[in-house]
Amino acid sequence: MQDDISQRQTLLLAQLERMLSVQIPSEEQPLFRSFLSAYFETASHAALNARTPEQLFQMARDHWQLACRRDQDLLIEICPPARAGEMACL
Repeated sequence: MQDDISQRQTLLLAQLERMLSVQIPSEEQPLFRSFLSAYFETASHAALNARTPEQLFQMARDHWQLACRRDQDLLIEICPPARAGEMACL
């Protein structure tokens, strides 16, 4: 059972890494990679399985972009989930 969870987490990290290499500018990738690792470090297995890898990446990227704006005016728009079972977005 634990091996299965470990394998799924490894697969998820590989999927997130592929998205990172395509969607994050190369100069930001090392720092974002560290952020991504810390962002999901304490997430439960259930929390990680509740969303697709794309949703997890989008959520982390949105928070990353928000953190990068900390020295600028902060403008936040929170949108409710489009459909039942989905997450709200920034």
